[in-house]
Amino acid sequence: MSVIALVILTGAVCTSATRPLHNLHFIYGCYDSGDVRVDILVDDDVAGVLGKSERADPGAALRQDAPESSMYTRYEGEDGVVNTLFCWANHFYPPTINFTWTKNGAQVTDGVSYLRYLQNSDGTFHKTSMLSFTPRVGDVYSCSLEHQALQEPLIRSWELEERKSGVSPAAGFFLASLVFCVIGIGVGVFLCIKQPN
Repeated sequence: MSVIALVILTGAVCTSATRPLHNLHFIYGCYDSGDVRVDILVDDDVAGVLGKSERADPGAALRQDAPESSMYTRYEGEDGVVNTLFCWANHFYPPTINFTWTKNGAQVTDGVSYLRYLQNSDGTFHKTSMLSFTPRVGDVYSCSLEHQALQEPLIRSWELEERKSGVSPAAGFFLASLVFCVIGIGVGVFLCIKQPN
């Protein structure tokens, strides 16, 4: 029965002309009860569930891969300008991870959103959490990741960097060019006046 459903599902995916690309995922789940289940997802919709006749081995070691993480902003940080922080967790297994955002040590829940879990080609997963915020000088934003393969939470922090001067590089270049032009004109006028006819 499950093979027939898979053949029909594969035909439906291959013949669909509404979108040129479809995502087909198989998610394998082993449970404490010993049951094994395979969920079939097509474009993020559960298309079928296959129960396996084998029983899971409760003595088998569960694979655990600790996540790697990085944090970055959508735009270059400016004081008082709305921005988005991204906290990206990658290469972790099993696919259960918790993100916690803090601002100056206090937990933040407003403006937090998540992308769904995505599977990497090696069987591990990645997930992204986002925080919409308005940075201020002195504020420290942190993203804490909790995963069962980690001994302690993995924390990444971001702080708005103060600008050293109020002059941008473009304005500095313009001013330097203007000074050199004025000096060049001055030297040219001086040489024209000093030269005998």
